Parts: sequence; C-alpha cells; structure tokens
Amino acid sequence: LTPEILNYLIGRGLKKETIEEFELGFAPCEAGRGFDNLLRFLNKKNFRVEDVEKAGLIFRTDRGTYWDRFRERIMFPLYNQFSKVIGFTGRVFSEDGERLVKEGKTGKYVNSPESPIFQKSKFLYGFHKSKEAIREQRLAVLMEGQMDFLMSWQDGLKNIDRPVAEPMHAFGHVLLKLHVGLHVALGAVADLALARAENFAAHQRAILQINVQQLAFDGAVDDPGAGLALRLRKVER
Repeated sequence: LTPEILNYLIGRGLKKETIEEFELGFAPCEAGRGFDNLLRFLNKKNFRVEDVEKAGLIFRTDRGTYWDRFRERIMFPLYNQFSKVIGFTGRVFSEDGERLVKEGKTGKYVNSPESPIFQKSKFLYGFHKSKEAIREQRLAVLMEGQMDFLMSWQDGLKNIDRPVAEPMHAFGHVLLKLHVGLHVALGAVADLALARAENFAAHQRAILQINVQQLAFDGAVDDPGAGLALRLRKVER
C-alpha cells in the first residue's frame, strides 16, 4: 500500500494491524499507461492471458483488447473457509471513480466475476476468521459491508460475517447452520441496510427456519468509517 492509501484507511478508522491481517491492497491505474497495468505485470511473470482472464482479473473489451477489471480501487481479498483467496472486492478510491459512481457508470464496489471457485451467493466475507467464534457462541452476526465487518472485528466482535450477495442465498446459511444451530443477528447501520436486513430476516425465517433477529445498537451511524465502536444492547434469541 502507498502511504496515501494507508493513511486513507487509517483515517477511516482501520488499524494498521487489521489492514495487514486481512491483506487489504490497492489496484493502481498509472496515468498514460493504459488500462492493462496488471496484465502487463503478470505477462512478465509468465502468466497466460487466458488464465488471468479466467481468474477474473481482466476482461475482454468489444474491440478485442484486455483491460484490468480492478483499476484505482482499494482491494479486499475474498477467502474461502480454508483461508484460500478465491476472489476480490474492489472499492473506488480516486475522484474520477467517485464521479463515475455518481453518474451510474460503475459501481462503488466491484466483485470478481462468478467462477468455479467463487459464487457470491455461497460466500461469507470473513468466515475463515470468524467460524470458530460462531461455533463457540452459537450466534452469527451478519454485517452490511466489508468496512462494517473490519471495524467490528478490530473492536472485538469476532462472531461476524458479511454476505457478498444481496440477498445471500441458502447455501451460505446452510454453512452457518452447520456451525451454529442456528441464531443469526443482522447488524445494519443505515436506513437502506436496515430495510434490507428486515426483508432478509423475513425471507430466512420463512424459507430456512433459521432464527433471525435484528441487532440492536446503543447508537447509530451512517458510515462505519465514522466509528463502529457500538456496543450491543440486546439480541433477542
């Protein structure tokens, strides 16, 4: 990470130890060097274009050229339950990126495409770290975003996960059910997240017979970067 990116993440409230533990990174896009910086780097390392494309790191344009999928984005590696990287989530960082988000031309967050080893509906962010705490406490707390997860994790809440798919499909909760038995609490910090959480809870109660409750906080914030050091007031189980 460059000092600029590191300072940005620390300014959002993340500790350096958390950034290193979850291996956050940055995908640059050097001015005047085109949109294939990563591809050219991997070519020098003798990676084949077909394999890089299959891994979801590049994509083929209508003109037949290849562009890096992640450009000027803060990178969150996605690990399976065995701690193997199976994909990435990239968050816009540059002013140009933020402008394109506002214009509806790109997403604030971009995930790796579906592949034989990565299906969003079957994935829980952070599960490789939190699975033992979930099993021990028989309770899983699902957060709205990666930053929510990381801020809560470093604040001592270890039985947490973040669904990448919205809403997350049955597989992820079957996975949780094997570990918990199952109680799921939904942590949401903004109005939109709360609405999603309520719809999600109703769906899971009806379809999967999983005990789902909305998490109550002592306070509320719209931005996890403003500080998600919120203490749980009550979880009805």
